[in-house]
Amino acid sequence: MSGALRSGPFEGDQLIVRMGPFDPALPGPMVLEIKTDGSWVLETKVDLGFSHRGLEKAMELQPWELIIPYVDRLDPESAVFGELVYCLAVEKIGGFRVPERADQIRLILCELSRISSHLKTLALMCRSLGLSAYFHYLLKDREKILDLFELISGSRFALNYLRVGGVAHDISEGFLDRTDEVCGNLSARLPEYRSLMLNNSVFYSALCQVGVIPLALMQRFGVTGANARASGTRFDVRKDLPYLGYDRREFQVPAGFQGRGVVGDSYHRAMVRFQEIGESISLILQAEKSFPKGDYRHLFEERIFNVPAGEAYIRVESPRGLLGCHVMSEGGFSPARIQFQTPSCAIVDLLRDGLTHLEMNDLELVLTSLDPSLAEVDR
Repeated sequence: MSGALRSGPFEGDQLIVRMGPFDPALPGPMVLEIKTDGSWVLETKVDLGFSHRGLEKAMELQPWELIIPYVDRLDPESAVFGELVYCLAVEKIGGFRVPERADQIRLILCELSRISSHLKTLALMCRSLGLSAYFHYLLKDREKILDLFELISGSRFALNYLRVGGVAHDISEGFLDRTDEVCGNLSARLPEYRSLMLNNSVFYSALCQVGVIPLALMQRFGVTGANARASGTRFDVRKDLPYLGYDRREFQVPAGFQGRGVVGDSYHRAMVRFQEIGESISLILQAEKSFPKGDYRHLFEERIFNVPAGEAYIRVESPRGLLGCHVMSEGGFSPARIQFQTPSCAIVDLLRDGLTHLEMNDLELVLTSLDPSLAEVDR
């Protein structure tokens, strides 16, 4: 990190340090202005806007169907969640029917994407600690999931696969078999990862009681997802506001608990993500076991279709937390207004207070454990 820091003026015994806007220790293009006292962080200011793209306004200029590629850019590495929340909002306004087969395809893709996102976060945490072997192991398993995305959609990141009323096309031949194989292999490796990482003295001594963020602070800034659950809450949109038939599936919502470390520290954020990977694998296998036949989409006669006047707000559980989409229609061939509520905005707001009373050497690790996506923020 030393090469990323630029010293500023002294204020008594304090020093102002700037990181960014482009630095491997940061989650994306941003500037952190850090007031330090020796090696301790006293105050943090965040400067954003280095990759702002005006996505929401661009979407309002497109027909309903052609908005999907724009939604993919909301967060290209977890694109299916943006596609899903948008499609669910439009389907609610128009009353469009979605076949059960399409719902199960959507669920499988969402849980695969959740696993992929968590594996990447855990891999980056290992890199921050210098555990390069574990970094490569985790990314190698993530590559197998990206191969599944490529098999079904032709793309590894921005999938452009979901459609209003279903999905673009049916699953590829052999997709379910390969998904079952990948999930089986990963499920067998999770105990090994748990032994090598969560029970590794280097790993837990570096993470335990580091970056402790209490639940009250998480709730104050509206942080949701794995970060908030690591601090003790069990709120999960899939459980509390179910969609895609999650209420018919059996799964647990992992949360931080008293034990090794402190509830809300970096170790618990890693532990919760490990546990969520196991729950996602279980959900995928349940969906495959009851995978229905039938149509994959409620087909429209024309590619450019009309949506009746109305508005809807839909929430889904993305890898980083609650992802919301508000869509307004005036009865035309394109939306009157589209707005997204992204979980990373709350995480970035939290950085001002969540990074205080922290050693500079731990800054990269804590940032990585919070897993913000700057693409979601500078949209």
